[in-house]
Amino acid sequence: MTNSLDPKLSNSAIRGGKVRRKATWIIPGILVTLLLGLLWALPTMAAPSGADRGEIEFLDAAGGDSVSYASPFSDNKTIYVQVSDEDENTITKRAGTEARSLSGNGDILADTDEDWHNLADMNGDGRVDNRDIEISGSGTANAFVKLDTANGIVTITGTTGTYLLEYWMDQESDVVVTARSNGDPTGIDLTLGETGPSTGVFGALLTICDSDVCESNVNSGALAVDTAGDTIVVEYSDDDPSGTRRESIPLDVSRPSFSGFAPADGTSGTDDDPDFSVEVRDGESQIVDDDDATESLQFIFALYIPNADAQFSGPLAVERGGSSFEESDVSNGFAIEATFSNGRGANQLDPDGEDEYEIHWWVMARDQSGNMAISDAVPAVSLDGRVTVAAGANMVYSSKELVEELSAGDTITIAGESRIVTATNPDATDPYVTVDGAFNRETQGGLATRGDCIPGSFDSNNLTRLAGCESHVVRVDEAEPELGDATAGNWLDGDEIKSGPDAIRTSIQVGFNEDIDCDSVSADDFEVDGAVPNSVDCLDNMVFLSVDALDPDDEPNVEIAGGIADTAGNVLDEGDVDADDGMPAGLTITIEGTAEGDRPVTDSIITIGIRSDERLGDRPAVIISQVHDDYMNSGESVTGTASPTGATNEWEFSVSLSDAGLYNVYITGMDLGAGIETTVGVAGPDFDDKSLDDDNPMVFEVDTEVAAPTYTPADEGSTDNVNVFL
Repeated sequence: MTNSLDPKLSNSAIRGGKVRRKATWIIPGILVTLLLGLLWALPTMAAPSGADRGEIEFLDAAGGDSVSYASPFSDNKTIYVQVSDEDENTITKRAGTEARSLSGNGDILADTDEDWHNLADMNGDGRVDNRDIEISGSGTANAFVKLDTANGIVTITGTTGTYLLEYWMDQESDVVVTARSNGDPTGIDLTLGETGPSTGVFGALLTICDSDVCESNVNSGALAVDTAGDTIVVEYSDDDPSGTRRESIPLDVSRPSFSGFAPADGTSGTDDDPDFSVEVRDGESQIVDDDDATESLQFIFALYIPNADAQFSGPLAVERGGSSFEESDVSNGFAIEATFSNGRGANQLDPDGEDEYEIHWWVMARDQSGNMAISDAVPAVSLDGRVTVAAGANMVYSSKELVEELSAGDTITIAGESRIVTATNPDATDPYVTVDGAFNRETQGGLATRGDCIPGSFDSNNLTRLAGCESHVVRVDEAEPELGDATAGNWLDGDEIKSGPDAIRTSIQVGFNEDIDCDSVSADDFEVDGAVPNSVDCLDNMVFLSVDALDPDDEPNVEIAGGIADTAGNVLDEGDVDADDGMPAGLTITIEGTAEGDRPVTDSIITIGIRSDERLGDRPAVIISQVHDDYMNSGESVTGTASPTGATNEWEFSVSLSDAGLYNVYITGMDLGAGIETTVGVAGPDFDDKSLDDDNPMVFEVDTEVAAPTYTPADEGSTDNVNVFL
């Protein structure tokens, strides 16, 4: 079988408003000279020129609904370009011969390469039937052609020799359009295939690429666009009527936005079936107002159960149009609400009997451009440093400090391209991080951000791919708080907890197993050794009781006397605990030289006395360092251990110093009961030119000689004063 396509037909070959191109199918079995003698003349056909003007449309990626915007940030980054032009149909004429002998009901041509459903109206009578198939050849006087259009079968009867069939078939064709943008003014050619024989409708997907992160000549078939503001223009050259058809579609690069999350992130409550709500808006292509568009608005839920073997349970999607989903109109969007269902079943998540767990939730929205947004509870942050990446590589090079800021699972965004960190290598000769995919363009010394939500990675069936999209969290708590440990001496300085050497004798820290509703806490809720504390402070899961001065090794009993509520409203109204000793020993220091005064002075020996108000685990350590020019530097220094005096909890340290000057004293001791170090004075590394005025250090002077006297008048001098005074 051979095929041939004739050149464009003249107007005489136009029939029914369609331009048809002749082609020929030859059935083998007869000489070429016989075929030439049997070719029939085409009937005359005519239609007015310009009956079918080509039209350009933009449809969604499925090639269905019309769209008004395009976006390089949509899920598949494509739009469907469609051209309708009936006179672009391709019609081919086929002719041929074949020697056959009749058998049964005749020759059935259902097994040929032709799809007889596509038979064209050759004779132009407005019908497709057996009249559109001509037969000629030897022994065809009684030949009859039968066409079964429903089943696509042709039957030849009444002939016993060689015969020739001639007919026209509709064939699929294609057209070429040019797509341009500000990001690619030259544009790219896109071939549109016909949707079927004789439809006159042609279409193909146009891939859109952000020009900041993609090169159109690298991405085959992709059109680079400027996301700062762009419009895609598609042009099609129409042969009849002759002219350029042009249509445009603007970009929408704004993803839907969210506001008014309720319950607020971090909320705790006892309701295990809470309602969740948020407002979703999109000001450009907007979110379609259609309950059947289930994926345009979605809630995604997952449970985090701290004590379970598999800590994450879920996810569960509550989609638009479902029984647990409600919506109402707001400006440029919708207020949506979903009910989380606690239990077993297709639309439920089971906390497996736990009475304390977290509900993690996200909201997903798609606008009519295909832009997808996922809610993100934690904003991205700028990284402090410059990064370098190569096109086609999946490694980001930077300083050791910046690489150490990142960890596996973080997202990093460079020049608009977001990737997931898979490994960090801060100790390499050139520190770098490895990411999950190659970058499309080179960046030298660019800036980066950490923690960008990557909506395209979201898969509600796989939370591990939810890169950078941090959940909002609601804590379900149906258990009362539990009383934990208490420590005497710890106190709250603003939002900082002071303890150990900084502990005081008038405070007790009381801990609980979860955060406390600080507004519900009062001094009357506690008793310390049977007495109500003077006042209370509260921070997270800790309460600080202000009490009268305790003994240095006290371990007072703390009892719940009222009701302590957690942030979910569960109340603890009983329980007690003995506080640990968190208070350091109190040391009293005396320094004695050979002269009295505000600052001890000696000509050689200095004696330091140390007394503690409780037993120490070892003898106190003494460090004496010389001070030069108001700060510590090289000079005479002494380090030693004080010796017991024989009195209870008293020690003494004496030393003889030869260098005159100012000396600083620093003493440390560890109490026996709590094991907390007590320090007195200013440590050498902390001593600076402001310490004498601001830090109240312990200092003394060594003075080893009398200064030379000054005589007035000087020796052998003179004066005009007759009453000389020496």
